[in-house]
Amino acid sequence: MRATPRPSTATTSTATPHHRDRRRRLLAGSALALAAIGGVGWWASTRQPEPSPEAFCQQLAASADLDEVLLGDAEDIGRGAAALRRAVAVAPPEVAPDALVLADAVDRLAEGARAQPKDPQAGMDAALAAMQPELAGITAASQAVGIWASGTCGLELDGTDPPPADPAPPPDAPVAAPEGAATPS
Repeated sequence: MRATPRPSTATTSTATPHHRDRRRRLLAGSALALAAIGGVGWWASTRQPEPSPEAFCQQLAASADLDEVLLGDAEDIGRGAAALRRAVAVAPPEVAPDALVLADAVDRLAEGARAQPKDPQAGMDAALAAMQPELAGITAASQAVGIWASGTCGLELDGTDPPPADPAPPPDAPVAAPEGAATPS
C-alpha cells in the first residue's frame, strides 16, 4: 500500500475566511492600540506644563542670560527669543502681559538680527529704532518681570534688578529723630 504524501500544515491554512478576518481585525486593533499608546507618549513629552509660578520661574532661569545672548549672533539671539517664548507660554496671569511685551520686543530684535546676518548688531539697532515709541512700555514690562522674578523666584535678571525697597541714606545725611522725641533747638 502506498501512502499518499500529505501536504505540510505550514503551507496550507485550515482557517476559514471568518478566522482570517478575525485575525486581521485583531492585528489591526493591536496596531491601532500601539499607535495610540505611542501618540499619548509623544503628546505627553511635547506638551507644555500649565501656567504657574513654578513653571515660569523654571523657564526664566533657563533664559536668565538673555542680556548676554543679545550680544551674540543671529542664531544666539533666536535661541534667546525662543527661550523667552517658552517662559511666556507658562507665565501666570499676574505677569503674563508684561512677559509677552518683553518677549515680543526680543522677537523683534531677533528678527532684526536675522535680517542682517553679517552684522546682527546693526539689524538689532534698526529694530530698536523702530521700537523707539514703545520703549518706555517695554522697559516698564522688563522691570515688572524682573521684580516679579526677584520676589517670586529669587532670580535676579540682569538689567532688571529692582531698586532697593528702603535705600540707605548717605553716610553724611542727618539722622531723623524718632517720632515723638524732643528735637534739639
